[in-house]
Amino acid sequence: MFKLTLITLAVLLSVKSLAQEAEKTSPATAVALEPVTITGSPSQPFKPYRAMFPGLKAFARLQASLGPQSQLRFRISKKDASDASIPPPASLKVSLRGPETAVALALDADSGFELPLSQSLYDDDFDVILNQPTLAYRWRPDVRSPGVPYNARRLGDLRLECWVYSEISKADMGFFARAAMNALTLGGDICASKAFSFATNAPEELASARIVDADMARVLKTRGATFEVPVADMSWSNEALIEFEFPRP
Repeated sequence: MFKLTLITLAVLLSVKSLAQEAEKTSPATAVALEPVTITGSPSQPFKPYRAMFPGLKAFARLQASLGPQSQLRFRISKKDASDASIPPPASLKVSLRGPETAVALALDADSGFELPLSQSLYDDDFDVILNQPTLAYRWRPDVRSPGVPYNARRLGDLRLECWVYSEISKADMGFFARAAMNALTLGGDICASKAFSFATNAPEELASARIVDADMARVLKTRGATFEVPVADMSWSNEALIEFEFPRP
């Protein structure tokens, strides 16, 4: 069976949009922004809020079924972790900027920030801005439920991550990338298609990873710190755990 990981898919999704369509949705939660002073040169948006908006909506729509206690944040990392000339993500200043208003976004200890779901931010065409050159950094959604140990991930949380990533990526697609994706998924979504694997990273290099659910278990494909997850295989429950084994010192 043809398989394509989301890491490979990211190449297709890097194609710039030929057009962006405002989605027809019911009004989302309004967010009041207070003007603040943000230092640094905005130069180029890190991510348009309008591109992030579909992912935020997907999380709001699916949270109750996939991870009722989960929280969505967006993690920033360097594209080249070995380049010491690039400031570490923890030192960044992140903000939401609109035509006349800006608000600072707090980074947590893992260089993650939270975005509100807001129709007004969408309508006013806000951007997520960094105070450093944006091309040096990448982002990823990070969904976590409480109580999951350091050496494990909950499958329902990873399913949510996949949907958030997929919906945001669609907003960035050009016409040909969108057509290719529709052909590969028969008009469906990558997170519901067994033709795709959702690849994401563990907190450290892996010796192995396996998915465990009641009396079922299976070893997963890994490479370095990356592991592949069967998010579309509904024989695994949302409470299944991906358990990591790290190399011994």
